[in-house]
Amino acid sequence: TGPDGKLAKESVKEKLLTKLNALDSDPYIKTVIDLINETSAENIFCHKSEEAKELGNHPLHSADGRVVLAGDAAHAMSASYGQAANFALEDAATLAACIRDADDLKKALKDYSKKRLDRCIEMQARSAERAAKAMKGEHVEDVSKWIFQWEIA
Repeated sequence: TGPDGKLAKESVKEKLLTKLNALDSDPYIKTVIDLINETSAENIFCHKSEEAKELGNHPLHSADGRVVLAGDAAHAMSASYGQAANFALEDAATLAACIRDADDLKKALKDYSKKRLDRCIEMQARSAERAAKAMKGEHVEDVSKWIFQWEIA
């Protein structure tokens, strides 16, 4: 590899084309292959998707009850399942239900954190695992049944 990284970039282009050429000859895949072939290696940027650090047991609200996290601010995840927007909507629906059902806002935010945290941690972990497997060309889990079992509660 030279100081400009040119050989490494050619290698990335070759690896991309090898993986894509091994797939079914879908017209969409063919279009992507053509685009990559027409693009110089210097203009191809490849970076592994990385998850935000795990949430752990940190609440999604501030102790003073003035701030709540939702969407990517609460649980950023790779796009491997395409669920970021869905989870943001789940957050909004859960938060609205918690505010509706609570006696005060502080309690509503605490309930919101409690109801969302485990599901969000699990989705982050599943998403990270799927992204890592997909990058290696391994079989990935279908979580659609798990995703659609969610209820506001």
